[in-house]
Amino acid sequence: MAHRLCVSLGLSWLIGGSLQEVLTSIIFLFVKHPFDVGDRISILKDTYTVKEIRLLSTVFLDAQGCIVQAPNIVLNTSVRNL
Repeated sequence: MAHRLCVSLGLSWLIGGSLQEVLTSIIFLFVKHPFDVGDRISILKDTYTVKEIRLLSTVFLDAQGCIVQAPNIVLNTSVRNL
């Protein structure tokens, strides 16, 4: 019985964290809508161009043309449009 409780609590924690990340990303992308593809943005003093926007992450090009991917949950607090 205790084993089932541990498994159940573990699964609820895992699903709860994933669901929270999805909901935070949806709010970030569709309510805040901080940027569009092609926008230049600043993240922690570096400049990037938005290449692709996904549900859980965004893909950027840096100044050297390298591809950088960042989770939207992190971008929610660290993005500034130029």
